[in-house]
Amino acid sequence: MRSNLRSVSYLLALLILAVICCVVEIGAAPYQELPPRAGHVPVYIREGNQPLTEIHPGLAEAFHEADALTQKTEDANAEVVKKELTNDSKQSQPDESDIASFDVIKNDYSQRESLAKNEEAKESVNQKKNEKKKDD
Repeated sequence: MRSNLRSVSYLLALLILAVICCVVEIGAAPYQELPPRAGHVPVYIREGNQPLTEIHPGLAEAFHEADALTQKTEDANAEVVKKELTNDSKQSQPDESDIASFDVIKNDYSQRESLAKNEEAKESVNQKKNEKKKDD
């Protein structure tokens, strides 16, 4: 009988201790304001994508997190709209390869080379004319 009473008293003590721990944890402040001191740098630990407003409201203001969150949501909305527009445009266009063939690339490159050569020739002619004018 004494052993039963002893085990019940231990269980009751553990239960009371657990209740006290839960009450203390629930009633604890989410953050603590400390007065500024010389040489003291406050450190905040952030777990994962925890919003700064949950850690300290001043941090959210300092790092413009509210602006960043609204920017992210606006960007996400814009991406959804762009995806919808690209899906609509893909449906209206015939299925063609997005990759240009080697011949097209080669022709484009040769056209650029010929344009560059023509411009160089024009510049050299202009330089010769300018030299003749200076000599006269």
